[in-house]
Amino acid sequence: MVSDGFGYFGDPWNCIDMTGICTNAFYLYCCLHTYIAGEAAANVNTINMYGSFAVFFMWIKVFYWMRLFASLAYYVKLIMQTLSDSVPFMAMMLIILCAFANFFYVASQNVEYSGLVLTNPEGTEYTPSYFSEYVGVDVIDVMLSMYLMGALGDFDAGAYAHGPDSTRAQIMFLLATFIICVVFMNMLIAIMGDTFGKVSEAQVESGIRERVVLISDHAWLLDLQKIFKGKRYVIRVRPCSGAGEESDPTEGAIDEVEIELQKKIAKV
Repeated sequence: MVSDGFGYFGDPWNCIDMTGICTNAFYLYCCLHTYIAGEAAANVNTINMYGSFAVFFMWIKVFYWMRLFASLAYYVKLIMQTLSDSVPFMAMMLIILCAFANFFYVASQNVEYSGLVLTNPEGTEYTPSYFSEYVGVDVIDVMLSMYLMGALGDFDAGAYAHGPDSTRAQIMFLLATFIICVVFMNMLIAIMGDTFGKVSEAQVESGIRERVVLISDHAWLLDLQKIFKGKRYVIRVRPCSGAGEESDPTEGAIDEVEIELQKKIAKV
């Protein structure tokens, strides 16, 4: 962080690492403060929540160290590349979720204004709605309902059969299941399959690159002044390829890391 400045946070692993350090430090501070001050046990719930996030980010950090092993480094690369390739699609996914969520949010107002009251099998009366209740905030509840419908297929088809706009609500429900569940979810699977194919073609190279990047991340632990004292050149031997041959992906990955190492050596 000292040498790279804000560029340090350009690496997602560094962001995860720093988040884990901050959450753990804050969790320990809260525990110590509560113990010394002897505050009410009600604060324990809040402290435990901080602790839950702290251990979560620590477990996520384990993926970073999995790059030490050849058989696992490939999968780390696959996960990171899949998430990266899915980001543009997720923006489109968010738009379509907002579109249907906004429709059902507005349409549910008519059900509430109509004064319709139903009775469940337990004999309790309730006002029907086109979305389920999760956190008690309508805007968040309707977004969660649309997400669970598309991602997990979790929906109650009978909920759309009530109210003055039941016919239009059922048509939009069918349209939502087709567009979100069938079209968009299959597009996401296709994107993941394409990424899997690309990474699989360079499985060995991807594993090597991840381990080389790991070495580069910890080059600052070495005393470069001592290692390169009295040396003017760093020589790297590579296989000779003909003019018509394609370049080795491994060499390209090593070149990228070599450039970073040269920058660090130059700073020294």
